[in-house]
Amino acid sequence: MSEKMLNTMCGLLGIGVEDSNLNGDPDANGEPRIDPKGFGVCSGVSIKRKVRDVVMEKDGPVWQYIERKLGVNPEECGIFEDPNVAWDYLSELNQDGLLPKKFWDVRMFGVAFLDQKGKNGESRKRSYCGGMQISFGRSLRPIEIETMTNTRRRGSEPDKNSGMAPNGFSYIPHGLYVVRYYVNPTLAKKIGCTRQDIEIFLHAVPYMFSHTMSRTRVGVKLLSAWHVESNSPLGSRKAEDLMESLAPYSKEKGVTTPSTSFDDYVFPEPPPTLPSEVCEVRNLLDC
Repeated sequence: MSEKMLNTMCGLLGIGVEDSNLNGDPDANGEPRIDPKGFGVCSGVSIKRKVRDVVMEKDGPVWQYIERKLGVNPEECGIFEDPNVAWDYLSELNQDGLLPKKFWDVRMFGVAFLDQKGKNGESRKRSYCGGMQISFGRSLRPIEIETMTNTRRRGSEPDKNSGMAPNGFSYIPHGLYVVRYYVNPTLAKKIGCTRQDIEIFLHAVPYMFSHTMSRTRVGVKLLSAWHVESNSPLGSRKAEDLMESLAPYSKEKGVTTPSTSFDDYVFPEPPPTLPSEVCEVRNLLDC
């Protein structure tokens, strides 16, 4: 996996939510995550999960498209968190330091692995730092959480003729979240994260919600997705400033009520001329 050092890269995702739960909080009975000031929160872990799930489905249309377009070797693009991968196999690879070579998500996002079968019988923990870091997202305006009780004609138990889940579905009527990501060339070089690995991510992102849809996320859509690459591994503040200039924002300043339409927001476009420190700005939705 030895190749030229990657340039520093960054990007942002604008995620629209309508009558859905973008990211449930396990400490709050699965209700949408919310901070003390009333703004919605989305963990970086949940974003990684959606992209992993798309890449994991090797028979699915998204992976088939990525494999054809990028000429990817699927043998080197496994998913560590795939429940069908045997633990003993992971343990063997971990002992030999081969987890990054076999698993795309280890190279991209890293993993902490506790091996219960060390070569000398001892337990050992090995941590891998991936080449990409994804921030948690936050809604641009406060959100409201609503709940719904669901019923079903058939019961969930043998002696029940019907079923009911009081407050079984928690959702937000409307919101727009922004998530940022960063590619660290130093960590990428150390773990073997390649440009092709980054391209897999960039090609999977547009489908991360539409191809992992669930009952609670029917109204989650990617509304903007920008990728910015600086012209060196050292990076540039101009690249991050350009990324921030592409972040959507509320038309009304200081508003404290939830949005009701995506027309409440502005979605900026890149400038006609890029700074000399930036070599690429890519709209990931133009795929």
